[in-house]
Amino acid sequence: MRPATGTPLALSLVLTVLAACGSPSGNAAPDAAEAATAAVPAVAPAASPSRIRIQGLGLDITDAAGTTSTLKFEQVSQADAIAAVNAATGTTPEVTTNNDCPSGPTGFADYPNGLQLVFVDGSFQGWTLDQAGIYTENEFGVGVDRATMDSLPDFQIDTSSTLGVEFYFQGVNGFMSSDAPDGVVESLYAGLTCFFR
Repeated sequence: MRPATGTPLALSLVLTVLAACGSPSGNAAPDAAEAATAAVPAVAPAASPSRIRIQGLGLDITDAAGTTSTLKFEQVSQADAIAAVNAATGTTPEVTTNNDCPSGPTGFADYPNGLQLVFVDGSFQGWTLDQAGIYTENEFGVGVDRATMDSLPDFQIDTSSTLGVEFYFQGVNGFMSSDAPDGVVESLYAGLTCFFR
């Protein structure tokens, strides 16, 4: 009967032969595999652990040191708001302008995480959010169910909205998939928007 290949004995022999053929330690030049590994740069670090919290007056950004600053509507320039969110997310936005908004020419910075910053005349004026992952201080965000929404302070449905099932609480507004018990939050916003009512 023939011994199976790949047995521990066979593997041990192969490793012994390979070790004997390797270059001696010391000043010898590295082999091709080592040289290729050495040429590969270290993996870039992940985005900083900074965090963004949405709120009715703007955005709260906590940096890696744990310091929180608030980007308040009408008090932060477009450049400074974009730089702060870039640092917090490790991403850059697509920046566009819509000349047909109700408030006139309006700038937008759209991030891959669903956050959109809104600007007028170079000033941070609002935000919208249409993906889960960024929350309010009390962990309210896109995807939250109606039962959770009902437990929030000052939560109310806007029965006069012409845009859908719209709600508001503590300066944050949004839209739900439905007003039924199984409805979920689809998007949130605060400050200036480009909604046509």
